[in-house]
This record gives sequence, structure tokens and C-alpha cells, in this order.
Amino acid sequence: VVTNLQTSRSDVLDDFASRGFPFILVDPPTRGPYPSVEIDRASGYRDAVRHLASKGRLSIALALEEFRSLERLSGYREGLEAVGLGFASELVLHCGKGFHGGREAGEALFALMRSRPVDAVLCHNDKVAAGMLSLLHERAVSVPEDLAIVGFDDDDYSAYLSPPLTTIAQPGGEVGAYIFEQLFNRLGLGSEIRNKTYGTNLVPRQSA
Repeated sequence: VVTNLQTSRSDVLDDFASRGFPFILVDPPTRGPYPSVEIDRASGYRDAVRHLASKGRLSIALALEEFRSLERLSGYREGLEAVGLGFASELVLHCGKGFHGGREAGEALFALMRSRPVDAVLCHNDKVAAGMLSLLHERAVSVPEDLAIVGFDDDDYSAYLSPPLTTIAQPGGEVGAYIFEQLFNRLGLGSEIRNKTYGTNLVPRQSA
């Protein structure tokens, strides 16, 4: 079951569970009592902050869309704490979705940089990062020399941007295989469907 359910319970899913209907939720936005497979996005943002700090980036912004922003923000804050950098709310830039949202975030970033230095930015996803890159190119900002950028998703085009985008990759086929295994064993053997959480992997490229 793929859902954007924003509450921990659902009448429909309660009915499935009470009748013993085999199901598993795929990366639900809200943790609840149902079996699920989840992606730990926060771990990716923690790793990305550590990576940027290891490169000497000490003023790291975060560009967020609204959907599923809390887990990204949590990982960002945890990463800052881990490397001894303080959290500053003005470094969190809220934007619209996709490529256009990335250009919005870029404009907000330029406004912010008039009052304080920023040398890196983590983005909600690769589309936001790509939109920001296009604006930075127009404004003659050099990436990563002037500003490092990190995306999220490792979309197919990310390696072909200019410069190639450092990004946080989510697991792919192994999640599907796990879901199949759990449902197959439930149907064939009557075994319990087990929860599982997958981490992410940082994919270093030339943008950071």
C-alpha cells in the first residue's frame, strides 16, 4: 500500500488488519501500527552535513519543499550538532516544488547571502538542486568553488548536470524485493510481516 496518509491510523487499514488481510505500507509519511518498510531520510542529511563540514563548509543552508520536510530537517539539525555547528533558523529556506521551487530557493539564498555568508546548501531533492543550479549559473556563481550543493534521490539526470550533482541515494530494487518476500512468505507460510527501515547512501560528485 502506497499512501500519503498524514495520521497514524486509518479505518480502511484497521479493517484490513482485523480481517487478517496481508499488506505492507511503502514508506508511509506517518509511523503507525501497521507493517511497513521505511526510508530513513534523516540519516542521509546527517551524512551530507558531515561530508560538507569535512570539506570545510561551515555555513550550510537547507532548501525544503513542504512534503516530508520534518525528517530532512531533523537529519540536518542532527548533522550540524554532530560536527559542532549551531542551528540557525534563517538558514532554512522554504520553497515550492521541483525545478521552479529550486529557483525560488536560489533567490531566497541570494537574499540571505547579503546579510551572512553561506558556502553550501542541502536541497529537498534533485529537482530543487537542479533548479537552483540553473539560477546560480545565470548569476555567475561557481559550484562548488563559491557554493557547494547536495541533492536527494539520485535521479538519473543528476550525474549529467553541470557540475555533476552530489546527492543522497535512496534504496531501490532491494525495497521491492523485501516487500515481495514478506508478502510471499505471509501468503505461502503464514509468517508475520516484519517492519524494516532502510538507510541512504551519499553519492559524492563534483557539486560538493
